Amino acid sequence: MAISSSSTACDLPNVSHVNSVKLDCNNYPVWLAQIVPVLKSHKLMSFVDGSSPCPPQFLPDDDDRIKTDDTVNPDFEDWVQKDQLALSLIDSSLSAYVLGCIAQQDRTARKTWLTLEERFASASQTHVSRLRRDLRRTTHVDGSIAEFLSRVNAIARELALAGSPVPETEIVDVIMENVDSYYKDEVIRSARSRHEPITYRNLEALLLAAEASYESCRKKTRAAAAGVIVTILLVGFCILEVKSGAA
Repeated sequence: MAISSSSTACDLPNVSHVNSVKLDCNNYPVWLAQIVPVLKSHKLMSFVDGSSPCPPQFLPDDDDRIKTDDTVNPDFEDWVQKDQLALSLIDSSLSAYVLGCIAQQDRTARKTWLTLEERFASASQTHVSRLRRDLRRTTHVDGSIAEFLSRVNAIARELALAGSPVPETEIVDVIMENVDSYYKDEVIRSARSRHEPITYRNLEALLLAAEASYESCRKKTRAAAAGVIVTILLVGFCILEVKSGAA
């Protein structure tokens, strides 16, 4: 019996339009979440998960013995076509680096799928673990609040691409724990005293406002100090002039 499938070479989608993320060393979970629906929607997932095994290449004779002459099993030819369509979809969703790592002759969709799983699933998890450590270690020591928040958000975006999105509450916790001590006294203490957990947007606004106020005070202090210094210099100059005139 021929393998039924509605997929043909002409109706397969352009995977570059469907999969916004191509598989690399670090984003296996996200790639998996995108490619599986594509394969299922074209009834090709069975060629990947092994539930549609390859039929014999040749038809048996009257004695139920497999012949190896020119009598090719049409089910085999149909299976190969569908399998290679599934493989084409998978290959189109890979980065050039990944495709170069697995490229070889006589590949099937199933073998390629297992190779990708073995090679990149564990690598992606290692990448996620490293990013989570980096997130927890991102501190605000030097630079502006905006720069600090930008570093935190950049790591959070990488984690999302690696299939491990960070909840907003966790991002807020990281910021509150790792911001400079001045802001802990001015902002974080107030935020933690609220009845409702503070959102990232509100925390960002409070930190930026506190930074602006702090910078304004610093400028006024520097200006006042500069005024005092100028006054002292002028007084000293006047005293010298008086002494010089008296002499």
